[in-house]
Amino acid sequence: MPLYDSVQRQRGSDCLDRLIAEADADALEDCLVGFLAQLRNEAAVTNVDKTSTWTSAVSFVSDMLCFSGTSGARAAEIEAKVLRLETLYRQLVPNPETPPLPIRALPPLVIEDLYEVFKTDSPRNPRWCTDRLAVVV
Repeated sequence: MPLYDSVQRQRGSDCLDRLIAEADADALEDCLVGFLAQLRNEAAVTNVDKTSTWTSAVSFVSDMLCFSGTSGARAAEIEAKVLRLETLYRQLVPNPETPPLPIRALPPLVIEDLYEVFKTDSPRNPRWCTDRLAVVV
């Protein structure tokens, strides 16, 4: 699973199972943030939707924390951490839609039209404009 590989690269050891067993929410959040950054980079490079991978990772961590088998105050604490993780990370997506880039050049038809208007021997060029320019110059 890519999440395990990501955690191993981030932490230097294969410790995801231990973090889940200990319900170390802070460390799990750090790992999820790192994994989200990795998925965003991959999505930008490959132009592939990584949303399902992200959703699966968050669901996996949440489900494992829920089914850890603890009871009492520890279970309530884990449930609160799971709710926090789900609230924070469910709405994030690894490849958000980007707005279209602004137009940086005029279309060729517009350039040709402008050229035609400002061309001195063009019938579309207002004569008074060229006469005024000649007087000013």
